[in-house]
Amino acid sequence: MMTAPIDLSLVIPLYDEESNVQNVTDELVELLSSHCINFEIVLVNNGSHDGTDREIDRMMQIHGNVIVKAVVPKNKGYGWGIINGLKVCRGRFVGFTVGDSQVGAVETVRIYDTAKNNPANIVKAFRSIRHDGIYRKILSYVYNGLFCFLYQIDVRDVNGVPMIFQAEFLKSLDLKSKQWFINAEILVKLTRLGCKVIELPVESKKRATGRSKVSLSTIWKLFWDLIRFRFGSEFRRWKCRWEVMDCSLIN
Repeated sequence: MMTAPIDLSLVIPLYDEESNVQNVTDELVELLSSHCINFEIVLVNNGSHDGTDREIDRMMQIHGNVIVKAVVPKNKGYGWGIINGLKVCRGRFVGFTVGDSQVGAVETVRIYDTAKNNPANIVKAFRSIRHDGIYRKILSYVYNGLFCFLYQIDVRDVNGVPMIFQAEFLKSLDLKSKQWFINAEILVKLTRLGCKVIELPVESKKRATGRSKVSLSTIWKLFWDLIRFRFGSEFRRWKCRWEVMDCSLIN
C-alpha cells in the first residue's frame, strides 16, 4: 500500500527544552491534523543536557510516525540543529520554527497555506508584536536594517520564524551556518535563486518556561557574520557554483 506524499516537513531544533517539547509538539500535531495537512515534525535533540531526548522519544510513542527524531550529539549552535533536521525531511515543503512556544501553531498553518499557494516564494513570519525588552528590540531593528542595506533584500524581520519554502531548493542552498546566521543565509541564497520573500505578521509571546539561548556574545557574533558573509569568500564561492549549475541546466 502506497503512503500519501508528505506535504510539509517542519524542523524544530531543541536545546535543553525539556519543559517545552510536549506543549509545542501537541499543539502542532493537533492543528496540522485538523487542517488535513499530511506532515511530519522533525524534532532535533540539538545536543541537550536535560531530559529533551527523553521527551522526544515520548512524543514519538504518543503521536507515531508523524514525529521524526534527529540527534546532534554535541551542540554547535541553532543553525547546526536546523541543518541536521533538514537532512531527514521528506516533505514537498520544508520549514523550521523554534521550540520555545513563543509562536503559536496557528501561525505555522497560516504560513504553510500561503507557501502552498506561492510555491516559488519563501514565506515567513515577522514579529509585529514582540514581548521583548527594549534592548532586544533596538538590536533587532538595527540588525534588520543592516541586512537590508548589505544584501538589498526587503525583509522586516530576518529571524522571524516559522520559515517555509519548497524542498526542491534545499540541495542548491549548501547551508553552512551553524549558529544564528542560518536564517539570513537561507534568505540570501533563496532570493539569489529567484525566490521572493512573503512575510506574515505574528505575535511573539513571552517565553513561559525554560531560558533563552541568546546571549550578548551571540548577538555580536550575529552582526559579525552578517558582514563576514557579505564580503567573504564563502558567498562568492557559492554564487560561482550555483551559476555554473544553472548554466548547465539551461544548456
